[in-house]
Amino acid sequence: MGDTPRNRRLNESVNNSSGSLSGSMDMSSLMDELERMRRKLDEQDRLIQLLRHDAMTDPLTGLYNRRAFEAELERSVSNAHRYDRPSALLLIDLDSFKAVNDKMGHQVGDQVLAHVASILKQNTRTNDVVARVGGDEFCIILNEIRSIDNAYQKAADLADIMARTPCMLDDGHRVQVSASIGTRAFGADDHYDDIIADADARMYADKKADNN
Repeated sequence: MGDTPRNRRLNESVNNSSGSLSGSMDMSSLMDELERMRRKLDEQDRLIQLLRHDAMTDPLTGLYNRRAFEAELERSVSNAHRYDRPSALLLIDLDSFKAVNDKMGHQVGDQVLAHVASILKQNTRTNDVVARVGGDEFCIILNEIRSIDNAYQKAADLADIMARTPCMLDDGHRVQVSASIGTRAFGADDHYDDIIADADARMYADKKADNN
């Protein structure tokens, strides 16, 4: 074709259309890439949350594990110091649990632990912390209690509920459950290590009294 004004206008139109189409394709590719990256970041966030949850959760019962409990207790003690709001620690140890494992097997023992975890979770408030910190040891942090008497009453209520609520096994048999509970209220003047030690000592005193 000759270099006429008409042909020049036609070439310019084709070139402009090609540029617009190329720009449109580039923008579409960019949006696709951004969406792919967004999905990848969302998946990474979900994985991080899952790993964080697993790192803080007891796999058998779904309760907090020891690491999470220790962090929560430190937070509760700090709040007690800062706001002078009393809280309490309940240290719970199941009675004769070793005999359950030895006589009935670890599978039954696991059912009993899950049963106890369910009782503790159902009978505490949403702002309380319930954790499994050892084989048959559980802890509860009662955050911001009204009085020390409330903590002792809650411990007595939980012990009573467990005693009255046997674990129903898959085969229809029942396993009677009881626990010794050490209760330690704490406030602005109390320290982490003392709270743990006192609750532990009181739990063993409760177990000894039951045995006698």
